[in-house]
Amino acid sequence: MIYARDGRELAGHEGATAGFSAFVGYDPKDRIGVVVLSNASAPTGVGDIGLHLLDPKVPLANSEPPATTPKFISILNCSITTPAAIA
Repeated sequence: MIYARDGRELAGHEGATAGFSAFVGYDPKDRIGVVVLSNASAPTGVGDIGLHLLDPKVPLANSEPPATTPKFISILNCSITTPAAIA
């Protein structure tokens, strides 16, 4: 894919499978290439990181993780009885 921005053309490709993400990009004018490999997948992928490395004017995606409710929340509402409290 060719990304055009501010008169620059950057070539790149992004993909993901089974929780792994990758991006390869190249700036033919400056003769700079990047490869980004990740062993975790994200909704935005890793293309934003690669494009930002090639052109710092390209913004990074939101790095805040999605808000989730911890699965262990029910443990916090239980009480623990010790043997001394039973007697």
